[in-house]
Amino acid sequence: MIYKFSNFTLDRKNFTLKLNSKNVLLEPKVFSLLCFFCLNAGKAVSREMLISNVWDNRVVSDAAINRAISELRKVLPADSIETIPKVGYRFKHEVKVEKYRNYNIHAIFNFTKSFLFILFLTFITVSTFLYLQKSHASYEVKVKILDPLDTQKDLSYRGKYSLSDKNKYYLSRVANSNSQIWQYSASSDLRITNDEFYYLDFVSIEKQKIIASRYNNLNERKCEIVIIDPNHKNIQPLLPCAARGLIQLDYDDKRKRLFFNHRLAVNSPYSVYSFELNSKRLKQHSHALNVGNAIGDFAFDYDKQSNQLIILEYLHSGSFQLKQVDLDTAKQTNILKFSSAIDVAWYSDSLVLVSQKNKTLLVDINSKSILQELDIKATKIDVNKTRDKLLTHNFGAVRNIYKSSNNTLKKLTLSERDITDFVLSQQGELLVYKTGRHANSKLWVEIANSKAVNITPDAPLLSISSLKLNSSNTTLAAVIDNTLKLYDFQQNEWKQLTEPNLKVHHIGQFSSDKITFSANLDSDWQIYSLQLKDKSLKQITKLGGYSSQSSNDAQTLVFSKFNEDGLFALSEDGNEKLLYAGFKLTSWKNWQLIEDKIYIKEGDVIKVIQSNTGELLTENEIKGALQINFTANQEEYFVLKSDRTSSKIFEYAINSD
Repeated sequence: MIYKFSNFTLDRKNFTLKLNSKNVLLEPKVFSLLCFFCLNAGKAVSREMLISNVWDNRVVSDAAINRAISELRKVLPADSIETIPKVGYRFKHEVKVEKYRNYNIHAIFNFTKSFLFILFLTFITVSTFLYLQKSHASYEVKVKILDPLDTQKDLSYRGKYSLSDKNKYYLSRVANSNSQIWQYSASSDLRITNDEFYYLDFVSIEKQKIIASRYNNLNERKCEIVIIDPNHKNIQPLLPCAARGLIQLDYDDKRKRLFFNHRLAVNSPYSVYSFELNSKRLKQHSHALNVGNAIGDFAFDYDKQSNQLIILEYLHSGSFQLKQVDLDTAKQTNILKFSSAIDVAWYSDSLVLVSQKNKTLLVDINSKSILQELDIKATKIDVNKTRDKLLTHNFGAVRNIYKSSNNTLKKLTLSERDITDFVLSQQGELLVYKTGRHANSKLWVEIANSKAVNITPDAPLLSISSLKLNSSNTTLAAVIDNTLKLYDFQQNEWKQLTEPNLKVHHIGQFSSDKITFSANLDSDWQIYSLQLKDKSLKQITKLGGYSSQSSNDAQTLVFSKFNEDGLFALSEDGNEKLLYAGFKLTSWKNWQLIEDKIYIKEGDVIKVIQSNTGELLTENEIKGALQINFTANQEEYFVLKSDRTSSKIFEYAINSD
């Protein structure tokens, strides 16, 4: 193609750029950057698009992109490349595109040969596709559950095979102790670790050594990766990992490199990295979507035969993206999206397993289709070396809501469900709670201990988050698939209030006339208020906002931020000040403002803060509380606790006809 703009002519085929008739020299990467801008003239392009299309998804620093942009600006007219804050760039020229024209006999002859060659390739492609379709039509994986591993522990999970398949390892927690690594034995299991750390994941490497990720404790959650030598009872630090992150590991014994997911900050998404044990080289292999509150690449599996990664990415929209990364070419390919996914594992060179707790999907990455639903109830999956067996565990929990009064707890709900969130009126007579996660979420309402009624919207959904009742307890506000919706208890119907482009996250205040909430608009997190009468929308904060609550007189807004620790106060005149620096941004959902006090839950500790001064008043310990809502009198509270948690490791035989 030939691109013409201003007085410039860019010949992509012959790798030339001319100003009028004079050649302009550009570095190869800068030339490729200009080609991409010409192809997308007038459009806003992000840095992620530049990395994907100009740098071929390779690891590249912001400085390298900035330098290429700067070099290009030096040879173009002023203001040719517009910088769009928090988005990227726009090439402002009108570009005319011309195709090459060459009608000599050699070109015609070459075209004929090319046409015949393309015709031949088309025939081969169609034949291969039909063959694969026929093959997959008769392809069936058979599954047989074997006896569960009798680990005799309260919680046993994350079962894994050793490299040789001779040993099986797992994580286990006894009562409320920290998670430790065990080796399975038919007679008596062997405890590999016995310390004060909380282990997250592990992989076995050569000479019976183990690489593991672990926290120092469950409150600070400082993360590190270590090498464990059980024979010599030695633990050696290897490298730090993402704080407060659930770090997954995999190992390439051929190239002696460790794979793990990592994030640069608590509020940034995970990507998959490798660490070479010999050279100590750290390399990034995947690029997660850095939009909104996306979690990123939370699960993956490495195949050393093809040198490829298969990855599950959790998107900001609440959906899950299955993608493939070829480590030889650094090419990242999106395969399928799911409404629910937990883990992924290679089954063959073109087939992968995707667990969804109550079932496991067999996915063909070439045709990008689901071939079969397997009767494997799985959370995490590990397939053995010969790929005829797999280890998994299925985590189950029963959680109920309790009312605390006079230092005693009384069970408020009698559910056998996994309650994951709740909201209630100040006296507790009206209770709304959520069960399950993601696409399996449901909403239930109980009035004065009556039977729970399902009020989940009929339309398919990806996620339900952030529940809030209005002061008269007649309406429920909920964030469903990042949109704000209202449920009228009398009319028994849902109504949507916000448009999809405004990604709503957390509901702060819900009064009779307005709702305050945080939302992401064009990658910018702020606090908004919505007037219910005329649906007018107003942005309240200017410097960021993630969760918020208002004082009783609505004169002061207290809020947290997406990218900064601390609680902040915004007065009615718009002045912002830091109220309490000790607030962690990960506690955005675990705080409550009642009259002149702020209650913050951090682990098992409840901190009470004076709302006008930020002074720490008291710290109380409430063990086992997953979520707490205090009543207006501040003496009673409602708490979400786990009644029963179970997790046992199972082994399946898998084979295909």
